[in-house]
Amino acid sequence: MINSYTELDQYYVDLKYTILAQKEQNVIDTYYSLNAAHIDYVNQYNNYDQESNPDQYTNLFNLKESFKSQVDSYLLSNPWVIDTNLTKPIFKLTVEELAELDVKYLEDKKQLRNRLVGEIKITTSNNNTFDGDETAQTRMARVIAILPDNTTTVSWKLADNTTALVTKPEFQEALMLALQAQATLWFI
Repeated sequence: MINSYTELDQYYVDLKYTILAQKEQNVIDTYYSLNAAHIDYVNQYNNYDQESNPDQYTNLFNLKESFKSQVDSYLLSNPWVIDTNLTKPIFKLTVEELAELDVKYLEDKKQLRNRLVGEIKITTSNNNTFDGDETAQTRMARVIAILPDNTTTVSWKLADNTTALVTKPEFQEALMLALQAQATLWFI
């Protein structure tokens, strides 16, 4: 599971390299597939009894030559497939592929951000650890709004499910820490 924006960024860099490697592998696989078909037709042609069915013999000849032509043509545009001394082409992602990856990246980044915001825990100067997700922030803001003074306490369930008596200043501190933690996640 990805737990940080850095990990997410690295995942997408790796994904782009994987796609490019697959493009290169597809070129190689296509060559070997064409060549295998050519060899198959050469073998069929060489082993076929010409007198028994001259039309089939001609058909095999034409298929053999057609695949030979395809292999030759493919090698003209991709000579590096069989000659490792030649420089490989630089494979690039298309505009469409990049756009698709960008959309997926933004979706994944939002999901990660929302999960990380949901996992916020903060500790006040009184050593009370509060949940700091958006629901907890809303609840703290409501309590702050209605508490009449700084000494009145409210029984509050902390992040570890223990209960503490919390004052308005501590709620304010907890809310500020939660908002700051959220802001660091939100704008990255």
